[in-house]
Amino acid sequence: MIQILGENELRAVVVVVAVVVVLVVVVIVVIAAATLAVITVVASAITVIIAVVVHVTEVVVVVIVIVVVVIVVVVVVVVVVVVVVVIEVVVVVEVIVIIVVEKVVVVLVV
Repeated sequence: MIQILGENELRAVVVVVAVVVVLVVVVIVVIAAATLAVITVVASAITVIIAVVVHVTEVVVVVIVIVVVVIVVVVVVVVVVVVVVVIEVVVVVEVIVIIVVEKVVVVLVV
């Protein structure tokens, strides 16, 4: 027996998929933020160690830390944006496939 998804069931599927996508995006953002924090601390520590060893001025240390942090932030933001866009594309494709399959099943049954 072929089960045809009704309009309400299809909406429920779309809502569930949307909720899952939002949760995945939140998890990705939290992981990215934690990673950014760890990388920033490590980069700052390495920079301070280099500064102590090389005996550079504090201004140079601050500039190096700022440059490293900016580079890390840009990389993390780009990765998060790419992942979010990929997830959104997958969700849109899933919804389109669900709608097309429903139409095909209805046509086959009728």
